[in-house]
Formats: sequence, structure tokens, C-alpha cells
Amino acid sequence: MNASITCDGCGNEFEFEVEMGTTQLLACPNCGKAIRVVNIDEDDPHGVGGMFGNSIFGDLFGFDDAQSFEDIVASANEGNTDAMNDLQNIYLNGDDEEGIDPQPEKAFEWSNKSAEAGNVIGMFNTALYYAKGYGVERDLNKAAEWLEKAAEEDEDAENLAPVLRQASKDLNLAEQGDSKAQGRLAKYFMSYASMLDQAGIEYYYTEALYWAKKGADQNDGMALCILGLAYSNGRGVHTDAKTDLEYYKKGAYAGDPLAIFNLGSYYSQGIVVKQNFRFAFELTKIAAENGEAQAMAALGKCYQFGWGCMGNMRKAVEWYKKSLEKVYDPELEHKVMVFETIAEDEDYYGEDSDKKLNSSEKEMISKIKLGILQINETPEERKKA
Repeated sequence: MNASITCDGCGNEFEFEVEMGTTQLLACPNCGKAIRVVNIDEDDPHGVGGMFGNSIFGDLFGFDDAQSFEDIVASANEGNTDAMNDLQNIYLNGDDEEGIDPQPEKAFEWSNKSAEAGNVIGMFNTALYYAKGYGVERDLNKAAEWLEKAAEEDEDAENLAPVLRQASKDLNLAEQGDSKAQGRLAKYFMSYASMLDQAGIEYYYTEALYWAKKGADQNDGMALCILGLAYSNGRGVHTDAKTDLEYYKKGAYAGDPLAIFNLGSYYSQGIVVKQNFRFAFELTKIAAENGEAQAMAALGKCYQFGWGCMGNMRKAVEWYKKSLEKVYDPELEHKVMVFETIAEDEDYYGEDSDKKLNSSEKEMISKIKLGILQINETPEERKKA
């Protein structure tokens, strides 16, 4: 079963394959924002629309309306971990009927009790309280520890635990002035701001911008790209296409694959700059060859439709497959299965495929390739240079 969801970070709508009876942690293919999808019940009367949401908590782990608040409290005090989770949900969101305002400290308290009693949902939720510093002092290491405990039964926890562990390490390195750690930390705060969104999203964007600016001052490509994403999507700043284009360009010159791909997207769509499929293709190809999953899928589309290159279905399939190895997309996988049956290794004319790059575009490509070489240099090679 496939369903679509809209990212509340950038407004991008995308499809994914539903795993019935599970929770899933998705990443928006456009901006990278983390979105947790919870399938409460295969027979949910609300249908797909009632099964999914961008909030980790919200009504996703709602309690049984037939139970009174007093019954839930009594059950939780008797050691029922499901009731503990219900209480954390009530205190997290508040309950108008019971006259209860949101109380993050109590929400954390009951989530933590559930976690310590061995409940996987409690472990996951407690990790997020620590990650966001909501109801408890922020501690990324403790967040990672709880996710690692939940990982035996929860694949999402298994995937998220190393992210938080790395973020904890990067926080220490970033404070010491490590530009790459500053860039990675900026990406973490920008991408995972929606975790436990009741705790607030904007302050995570503020932290992302703080570290991105620190890294950008040292010409870190990822940090520059994050600044571009912020201005592109209005995260912590007002949208400004000219400003984000400049940051993408600087990030591309510093060798960041996502910045290179985003810069190519501006040329393919004619945003701020004159539309140029040929130049966009070259930028997309460089980003794809350097591991950017979105660029791989986009390059496949270039070859499929002949955008800025000679069309070639065999090459399109090849790049679509590489993209799928990075990020699973059920719709794309289905298309690839169809394309493989008809793909031929023959070129056909494409839009702007015979257009030559001008001197300015060639110079930009040279700067970008030099930036890629520099970030891939080993410390020994840098010393020799």
C-alpha cells in the first residue's frame, strides 16, 4: 500500500510505501526533514489521513476515550506501561476536558518511567525528550542511549541512534572550532527540528543557523548549503532566492554535493538565473557522481527526457537504480521495472543537448571540481600542498 505525505518544512508532497502496523521514519526527498509516520491500526476508521502525521507524539499514541483520567493514573501507578505512555501524551499536549495544561516535566517523567520499565515506545519518546531538551536538560548522549536500547525492537530507533550519537560528538568538536563538525551539526538541527514538535521547531532552526554561520565563516561546504536551505525554505529567516542561490554557489565551490545539486536545480528551473538545461545537467552529473542521492534520481530523469543531454534510457535506468540504493522510493522502483523492459542503449536528441558551455560556466565547473578535490584530500596531502 502506497500513501502520500506533505512535508511541513518545505511543502513537498511525496509518496512512500506503508508498512502496516508499524512506525516509520522518513526523510523528505526535497529538504531532508525527518518525518515520523505512525500507523496506529490497519482498521483505523479515519483511513490514511488519520494514520499519518509529522508530529512524533500529538494524537498518534492517544489514549482510550472510554477510560477516565483517574483510571489511567491508577493503571500507570500499578505499572501498566501503556497507561504511562497515555499519561505522557496527556501531559505533553494537555487535555481541555480534564483542565490539564501541557506540562513537559510531567510528560517526561511518565515517558521515562515507561522507558525504565522496558516499554519501547517509552524508550523512543524519552530519547526525544532528551534530544530536544523538553521537560529535561538536553543530553544527546542519553538520547542515543535510549534509542540504542529501543533498537532491538524498533528499526526507526536503530536508524536514529547513530545520528544522535554523531550529533553529540559534533557538538563537542564544533565548540572547539571544527568547521566540518559545525556543518554536520547545522544539518542535524535543520533536519531534525520536527522531532517532538510540541517542544518547538524554531529554536532548532536558530541553532542550525548559528552553527551554519560558524562553519560558513571557515568555508565549510555543508554549512554553506544549510544556509542556502534556510533561505530557500524560510527556516529561521525570511525566504530570499538571491541569497540562497549565493550560498548554494559558495557551497558548490567548497565541494558540497547537495549544494551543487541545488545550484543545478536553480538553473534547470530558471530560478533567479536564466534557465539552462545544459549547465544544469553538468552540475547534476557532478553531484550524482559524488554521492548525492537526489542528484542521482534527477540525472536519471535528465537521461530519460533528454534534459541538457542526449537522451538514453539505459543510462536513465542505471542512475535511477543508484538512487534507489541510497534512498528507497517505491514509485521510482516500479518505473525502473517498466523502463528496464524497454530501455535501449541508443541516444536520442534532448533539450539543449548540443548547447556549448560558455566561459563563465566552464569556470564555475572548474571551481566546483577543485573544491571537491580539496575536501577529498587526506591530511597528508594537504600538508604536501
